[in-house]
Amino acid sequence: MKNILKDFIIFTILVICFLFVLQNPTYLKEQTIYAMQLWITKIVPILFPTFLINDFLFQTNIFYKIEEKTKINLFYLISIISGSPANAYILKDQEADVTKIMAVNKYTSLLFLYTFLKQIFNPQLALSLIVLNILCNLILAFFIKPPKLKVQIVKRKFSEQFLLSTKKAIDTLLTIAGTVLFFNLLPIRKINHLFLRTLLFSVLEVTSSLENILLSPLSYSCRLFFTIISLSSSGLCIDFQIKSVLNSKQLKYKTFLKYRLCHMILFLSFGLLFLLL
Repeated sequence: MKNILKDFIIFTILVICFLFVLQNPTYLKEQTIYAMQLWITKIVPILFPTFLINDFLFQTNIFYKIEEKTKINLFYLISIISGSPANAYILKDQEADVTKIMAVNKYTSLLFLYTFLKQIFNPQLALSLIVLNILCNLILAFFIKPPKLKVQIVKRKFSEQFLLSTKKAIDTLLTIAGTVLFFNLLPIRKINHLFLRTLLFSVLEVTSSLENILLSPLSYSCRLFFTIISLSSSGLCIDFQIKSVLNSKQLKYKTFLKYRLCHMILFLSFGLLFLLL
């Protein structure tokens, strides 16, 4: 009975989507162009070099020296800089359950995030939000206690590493392009209610969310509120990308969502205190 209901819901959604496509060809064309422009102008120029630089840095001893001196797990450092789903590729070959590890290491790429946030607010607040996001993940890690993880990076020749890194970066960016396009084709922009539209963007797709917040007439406090939600969730779009890399045995998605909800509550609480001070 449960499977029949699930199939019926999926079928109904597909029919609705099909009817929407037939009735709104102009909207779909505009959103496709918008999503691809967003991907080409905002995502690729920042994330592509970030992915390549990270991979080449891993071939040096820099991160290992930092890990040795600070006792901070290498994967946590990688996650903060590269973000998700790039960090999920590191866990791809892990046989163990990595739900808790991913739950406290879900980030948007550091450079990408800072570039957007300083446009919405200012450089100081942008850094404060990034640090606060990291702090909330650390607090969450303290309570749920993710298992220890040792990242093993294989040393390769420059030419081999360049080809592998380029292929991985392109694969990741194409996955991001597909999910960004999918979520932008949803009829969210047809919603007239500004708060509802902004909330949906905040939980669905981080790039469109930050772009929407940047261009919206929202007050400072509302911008901060929706930005925190967007940073904490990083969008279901990124969840789809993570799930495309990790299998169901590695990532228990319902548990993962519960942990991320706890992170959002923490982040919003600290954000509220920040507003009151």
